[in-house]
Amino acid sequence: MCAAKQDWPPVRSLAEDIFVKASRTKSVLWAVLGGIGLLLVLMLGVLMFDPWSEVNCWHNSIDVVAGRHRYERYLFWVRVVDRVEDGGATLWYRRLIGEPPEPEWHPVITLSPVIGFSPHYVHHHSAGVLRHLEYVLDLPTLTDDARKCVITEFFARLRDETASDSAYEYLDQVDKLAKSRQLLQAADLPEHGK
Repeated sequence: MCAAKQDWPPVRSLAEDIFVKASRTKSVLWAVLGGIGLLLVLMLGVLMFDPWSEVNCWHNSIDVVAGRHRYERYLFWVRVVDRVEDGGATLWYRRLIGEPPEPEWHPVITLSPVIGFSPHYVHHHSAGVLRHLEYVLDLPTLTDDARKCVITEFFARLRDETASDSAYEYLDQVDKLAKSRQLLQAADLPEHGK
């Protein structure tokens, strides 16, 4: 009599084993690539409707109390760079008045790789005005008391968002006065509010 044939699990060859593992690896690879593709599509969708979103952007802000500059870099909504630098006006502030109080940051510019311009901010021009302040403070005809008054008046005008243009006008007046005199005292400065 013949013995009954036993039903053993089929034996796969080495080639079949490799093929099965490779197809699983391909499935995982396609799933990962699909996830990355979906993330890119979502990111581009966000950038299309909000080009200055923090998916990928740079923010520059100024401190309207003492003239410090702040640079922030965002990537996928995570701040990867946060750097604060003292400007020339801040150094004069420390020398003449003392340690500046807590900063009051206002945005100046926001950049994104998607779009080549920044939205308009109230203090959009203030970085240039701060450079003008540094120039005026470096004029040799100003006394330290005059410099202290200029710094105080300038930042008071800069903090007032309705009159931030008057800060530049004030510096322009001081600049003209300083160039027309041998020595500019605090009493010779334009009056507050003019």
